[in-house]
Amino acid sequence: MKKVYISVCLIFLAISGYSQWTQLHCGIGKDFKSVYFTDVNTGYVVGEQGIIIKTTDGGNTWTQQTIPDNPWFFSVQFMKNGYEKIGYAAGSWGTVVKTTDAGLSWTKLNTGTKTDLHSIFFIDQYNGYAVGGDMLKHKNVMIKTTDGGATWKIIDTPLDNIYNSICFIDSKTGYLVGDNGTILQVLDAGKDFSSQAGSTDKEINSVFFVNDKIGYIAGEIGVILKTTDAGEEWKVLPTGKTDHYYAIFATSINNIFAVGYNCAIIQSTDGGATWTGTKGTPFDPTLKGIFFVNANTGYAVGERGKIMKYQK
Repeated sequence: MKKVYISVCLIFLAISGYSQWTQLHCGIGKDFKSVYFTDVNTGYVVGEQGIIIKTTDGGNTWTQQTIPDNPWFFSVQFMKNGYEKIGYAAGSWGTVVKTTDAGLSWTKLNTGTKTDLHSIFFIDQYNGYAVGGDMLKHKNVMIKTTDGGATWKIIDTPLDNIYNSICFIDSKTGYLVGDNGTILQVLDAGKDFSSQAGSTDKEINSVFFVNDKIGYIAGEIGVILKTTDAGEEWKVLPTGKTDHYYAIFATSINNIFAVGYNCAIIQSTDGGATWTGTKGTPFDPTLKGIFFVNANTGYAVGERGKIMKYQK
């Protein structure tokens, strides 16, 4: 029998020096990896040991579910345009689970792979991709579905590097990033690929496109890259930081957030030309995921049950 637990979250004091972010305390000490909201009130967080939690009141209270077999979930996404009850989460051992009732129940899908899946991205309720890899076996994986996850196809890619993040700008064109500075443009819905130079050999953890031309990338040792020409050129942005960043999100072409090591949060309001932000102590948990509902409301999640809320 599936057990559902209710935890009440209290809003703590704002982070010193960055008053638009407040901490939500959930009473759950698990490591969180990814967050997604379908509206200002309804959101989902996933993480270690099969944890999926949901809020319907903007983060004040959460319902906790644990998926059987206890996979580690690394990525979660829900659909838009009238299909907000449909969502997917991807994780360890090739796990992908799907809900069609806004998280009340989850079904494990047969992906055809046992390799960890670090990122999942659906273009619509039918067409989706997931990528990942196994560092010990030095192998990566990319899978694709065209029927809402009922069946999956493994796609051959031109590199052996581990893939950490994927996004698409339309039904045919996407981008995936990974270790050793990997940036691949996905062409013709996965039938072809183009390797792009990103001026770094560091591990890249996250990619986000604002439109079909402008995109941002975040990675190790303060690496933030930007393209304004669909990846023909990626320029290093001067953050002045050396933190490891694990997730990046832009609410517009100018307003960008990145989160990472020791609760680091940085923001640019001028398209990456300048950055402001803060970080905690060496003992503070690392933030791994970020999502904004709109320009005024966003969330970041991380280790040891860390959930942060942004309100402008």
